[in-house]
Amino acid sequence: QIMDTRQASRKPGELAEHIGDSMSASDWSWLWENDAVGWHCNFVHPTLQKHIADLTQGKSGCRILMPLCGASHDLKWLVDQGHQVVGVEVAEQGILQFFTQFGLKYDVTSSKDIADAKIYSVLYLKLCACCCWL
Repeated sequence: QIMDTRQASRKPGELAEHIGDSMSASDWSWLWENDAVGWHCNFVHPTLQKHIADLTQGKSGCRILMPLCGASHDLKWLVDQGHQVVGVEVAEQGILQFFTQFGLKYDVTSSKDIADAKIYSVLYLKLCACCCWL
């Protein structure tokens, strides 16, 4: 089921009922733009904190991929633990919210390998988020 996010009658949160159905990039963007992201946590996920040593095998400087990253606090926490983090998100609003909430200045570049992708990066933190639909 594909949702038409351009319908003027849609109310914030209506699309959230259909998460897991076949959703387009514009569906996800609509959710972020309308603050209908009830799954988003404003804290580091406790399970990640509990199992980080298992995930990294006790090493620092690991490169960690975070698909569907949105504005996750997990990204910043992992960077603060000394890891390189690459987030991937289709909704640009989620990425922008992440950088704004942590007051991070970022550079934006185009991807050479992924059509229409934007790469938001903070090189001194070894952190980047790729806005694209894969």
